[in-house]
Amino acid sequence: MIPTDAYVARGVGSSINLFHPGYCLTILIVAIFPFFFISNLNLEIIKNKIFNRNIIYIFIVFLIYSLLINFVGDFENLRIEGKGAFHKFSIILFENQNIRLLFTLISFFLSIIFIYFTFEDKIDLLIISYFTFLSLFTFPFYQEYLDPLFYILIFSFFKTRFKFEDKKSAYLLVLYFFVFSLSSKYYYQITI
Repeated sequence: MIPTDAYVARGVGSSINLFHPGYCLTILIVAIFPFFFISNLNLEIIKNKIFNRNIIYIFIVFLIYSLLINFVGDFENLRIEGKGAFHKFSIILFENQNIRLLFTLISFFLSIIFIYFTFEDKIDLLIISYFTFLSLFTFPFYQEYLDPLFYILIFSFFKTRFKFEDKKSAYLLVLYFFVFSLSSKYYYQITI
């Protein structure tokens, strides 16, 4: 249940935000990036996933999504706030709108591939797809909406298991999130 004032102010469900599923995936990449290195991936699993039919479906879905964004989406008039770290990097690195759009589309595609390789279980991928679909109707869309939820899902609900066999894995996670938190704080001190 959303209070009436919040519903009206945010326009929940009143429009479809085509760029948000891609930004949702890039936000998830930032949250799960260190888990890729402690996942159970090996060369055999990667080879099986590359030569699997699902990779072709991913390419087709991404191609349709890219065409939809290019012809229906309004990239030039997107709000600056929200949308995660990759959106912030594109704003900092590129002033040309076309290059920013290309960078954004490449980030979206790499995010899909990264998630496909990191998570083994179909139910996990289905949950991620649910949140990606839900982002179509969420406005505004901020990273802080997904981070806590996905940490809870990764450590408790997802069936994909990550290797925490030694202290090095835990140190990697703590260091990554410490640097990420400091860089976010620094970014917002500059921009605000």
